Amino acid sequence: MPVVGAVIWLVDQSIIYGLLCVVCFGLLYEWSAVAQVRSNVVKLCYASIGTLMAIVVPLLGDVAILAASIFAVCATVPAFLSVVLFSKMQRLLTNSVAVAVLGWIVCVGAMVSCGFLPGGGLALLSLLSVVWLVDTGAYFAGTYFGAHKLNRALSPNKTWEGALGGIALGLAACLVLDMFIGWLPLPDIWGWLIVAFLAVIGDLFESALKRVADMKDSGDLLPGHGGLLDRLDSALLAAPCVYLLLA
Repeated sequence: MPVVGAVIWLVDQSIIYGLLCVVCFGLLYEWSAVAQVRSNVVKLCYASIGTLMAIVVPLLGDVAILAASIFAVCATVPAFLSVVLFSKMQRLLTNSVAVAVLGWIVCVGAMVSCGFLPGGGLALLSLLSVVWLVDTGAYFAGTYFGAHKLNRALSPNKTWEGALGGIALGLAACLVLDMFIGWLPLPDIWGWLIVAFLAVIGDLFESALKRVADMKDSGDLLPGHGGLLDRLDSALLAAPCVYLLLA
C-alpha cells in the first residue's frame, strides 16, 4: 500500500493510467486461465484485446468512460448470483465464452473507473486502501473468529465472521482516513458500506471462478500472494461503483 500510494501521489494521471493498462493486461491474462483457456496464444490475444479496449475507451470521451463503468456495475449481478447461488450457477461459470466476456467487462470497466475517478489520485488511494483493508479484515477475522461457513461448495475457508470482519475494518478505515486526511470522496458512510460489500463479493466471485476452474491461485506473479487477480479482485467490482457514485 505505501508503494502504490507513493506512485499515485507523485505520478501524473496519464502515467498512472498507462500503468493501469499494464495491470489490465495482467488481470485479463490471469482471467483467461480461470475462464479455462488453455492456449497461451489465445490468452495473449484475449488480454491484448481487452487492454486495447482500456486504451481506446478514454479516447472516446466521458460518455464512453461512463458506459464502461455502468457495464461493469451491471456485472455485479451475475457475480452476486454466482456467490449466493453457486451450485446453480456453475454451468454458467464453466462456459468459457461467457466468463471471458464477463472478464472484459469487469476488468476494463474497473481500470477505466480507477483511472478517471472524480477526485483524482486521492479518490483512487482511498478506494484501494478501503478494499485492501476489507481483504485484510476478512482474513484475520476469518482466521481467529471464523466458525460459520459461508458456502462450503464455494470455498471451505470463507466464513461469515470473515466477511463481516472485512466490512467492519473497511468502514473503520474510512473513519481513519477521514480523521487524518480530512476528506473522503464518498462522505456518506452508506456509500462506503456498499463499496465494502462489493469488495467482499468481488473476492468471493473470484473464489467461485477458481473453484470451477480447479485453481488455488490465479497466478504466481506475486510470491506468497498469488497473482494480480488474487490481489485486486476486491477492487474490480468496487471501483466502477465508486465512479458512478462520484459521477
